[in-house]
Amino acid sequence: MREHPALRAVLTGLLAGLLAYAFGYPYWTDYQLWGLIVAAECALTAGAGMILRTSSTSASSGDLITLAGFAWALNWSSAWDAGWFPVASDFAQASFFLLLSVGVLLYPTGRLQTRAERVWVAAAVVVLIGGELIYTLLTRPEWIGYDSDVVWPTFFADRPAFDVAQQVIAVGYIVLAAGYAVVLILRARRTTRGPQRVIIPALLGVAAMGVVAAIVELGAAMTDTQVAVVAGLVQGTASLVIPVALLGVGVYRQWLVAQVAHKLVRLARPASVAQVRAALRIVLDDPTLDLLLWAPGPQRWVDAEGRVRVPSLTGAPPQPSDDDRWLVPVMSAAGRPLAVVDAHPTQRLHEPLVRAAIVAGTPALETAQLQAVVQAQLEQTRVAQAATLVAEAKARRQMERDLHDGVQTGLSALAMQLAAAHALSGDDTLRACRDLLDGVLGDLRMFVRGINPAVLEADGLGGALRAVAERFPGLVDVEADDVRYRPQVEQALFFTLNEAVANAVRHAGASRILVRVDAEPDWLTGSVSDDGSGTAQWSPTGGLAGIRDRIELVGGTVELDSAPRSGTRVCVRVPMQMAAAE
Repeated sequence: MREHPALRAVLTGLLAGLLAYAFGYPYWTDYQLWGLIVAAECALTAGAGMILRTSSTSASSGDLITLAGFAWALNWSSAWDAGWFPVASDFAQASFFLLLSVGVLLYPTGRLQTRAERVWVAAAVVVLIGGELIYTLLTRPEWIGYDSDVVWPTFFADRPAFDVAQQVIAVGYIVLAAGYAVVLILRARRTTRGPQRVIIPALLGVAAMGVVAAIVELGAAMTDTQVAVVAGLVQGTASLVIPVALLGVGVYRQWLVAQVAHKLVRLARPASVAQVRAALRIVLDDPTLDLLLWAPGPQRWVDAEGRVRVPSLTGAPPQPSDDDRWLVPVMSAAGRPLAVVDAHPTQRLHEPLVRAAIVAGTPALETAQLQAVVQAQLEQTRVAQAATLVAEAKARRQMERDLHDGVQTGLSALAMQLAAAHALSGDDTLRACRDLLDGVLGDLRMFVRGINPAVLEADGLGGALRAVAERFPGLVDVEADDVRYRPQVEQALFFTLNEAVANAVRHAGASRILVRVDAEPDWLTGSVSDDGSGTAQWSPTGGLAGIRDRIELVGGTVELDSAPRSGTRVCVRVPMQMAAAE
C-alpha cells in the first residue's frame, strides 16, 4: 500500500466514514440522511489529509487533518450516551477544531510561519483543550443532556461555577475565532502567488466554524439532542470547505508542476547556462535566481559567464552569501554534482514547483555543463591574458624608468661634457660628436615615450590617438571620445592602432587616414581606414601579425580588409566586459 497513496487515502476515508456512522448510529436511526452526510464529511476530511501526506512539505498538515477526520467521527459517539463515550465526544470535538485549524496553518510549508501563528496555537490549546477539561470537571452529565449514569470525571460539581465556566469558555471561543481571523488576514496579505490563493477561502471558513462553535456553547445545543445534531451537521458541513479546498490546491499544484516542467523544457533551448537560468527565472517568477554549474575539469563552481564563484575540490555545494537565499543542489543522473540553484527564500513555499523545474531542466543542465567547462577555461585564459598584460605594462614602466634614470641620464651628462670640451678647444670633431649624441638622445626619448606614452596615461586612448594624428597634419583624422577603459586594453588598442597608422603612412601611399574608436554594448571597436593602394596582407613577420598577437592578449580579434585601389581597413574588436574600466 505504500506505493499506492490514492488507495491508502480511499481506505482511510472509508474507515473514518464507517466509524462516524457507527459512533452516531443511535442518532442516524431517526436521521439516516444526516448520518450519511456526517460519514461523508469524515471520509473526505481524513482522505484529503492522507493525500496531503504524499508531499513532503504538506505531510504535517496531512497528518493533523487526517486525525481531525477521525476526531469528528469520534465526536458523534455521544449518541450512545453510555460509558466514556460522552466525555470522549466532548474532547473529540475540541480536538477536531484544534487539529483542523493548526493543520491549515501548517500548509504548505509544514511549519508555523510567524510568531502570531505560534501564539494563536498555544492559546487554542489552552482554550479548547484546557477549557474543555475545566468545563468537564465542574459539571454533571445530566446538566448538559447526558444520562446521569455515564462515566463522568466530575471533580467539583457546582451549578453557578458551571454556568460561569460555560460563559467564559464561550467568550474564549469567540476571542479565539477572532484571533484566528486576524492570523488568516495576515497570512493572506503575505500570499501573493500560486496555489496559496486558493486556500484563503478555506482559512476563513475555519474562522467561521469557531464562531459557530461559540454559539453552540451558549445555545440550546447543550441540552437538546436534536438541536445538537443540527448544529453538528452545520459545523461538519462548513468544515468540508477545508478538505475540498486543499484537494483543489493539490490538483492545482500538480497542474502547475506539469506546466512548469513543460514550459522549462521549451524555454531552455538551446541548452546553455544562460538559457537555462533565464528559463528558470521565467517559470519560477524569480528574477533574482542565479545558477552555478559544476565544472569538473577545473574543479570549480562557475556562473553563466564562466566566472569562478566558489572554488572547491570536492564538489560540495557553495554556501549562501547571506541568510536570505535558498541554495538547491542539483545532482546529475549519475549522482555527481551538477549545479546549484540560488533562489529567493520565498521559493521554499513552492518547493514542489522548484523541484519539478529542476528535474525538467536537468538534461539541459547536463548539456550546459559542457559549455560551463569551456566557459571556465576561457575565463581562466582571459584572466591569464589580463595578468600578462598587467605584467607587460609593469615591465614597460620599469624599462622606461631604467632608461630614463640610467642610459638617458648618462648620455645627457656625456653630451654636456662634449659641449664643454668643444667650448674650450673649438675642435669641430667634438662638435660633430655632440650633434650625433643629441640625435641619439632624441631617438632615445622618442623610444622611451613609445614604451609607455605619458599622454596615454594622462588623456586616455582618445587623447593619445589625437597626439599621434598631430604628427601627421592633414593626413590623419581621429574620431574617438574621451571615455577611459582598462589600462591594459587602452595600451593594446593604442599600440595596435598606432602600428596600423604607421603601416598606412609607410606603405599605402594614402592621402587620408581615418582612426575611429566606437563603444558598443558588447564590443569596443577600433579601426584604421585609408584610401591607399590596398595591398596589405598578413605576413608571419609583418607588422600586422604583431597587431593580431597584441590584441588577442585582451581577448580581442583583428580583421583586415584590403583590395587593390580600394584602400585598407584594419578593425580590432575587444569584448566590452574586458574593456570596461573597473
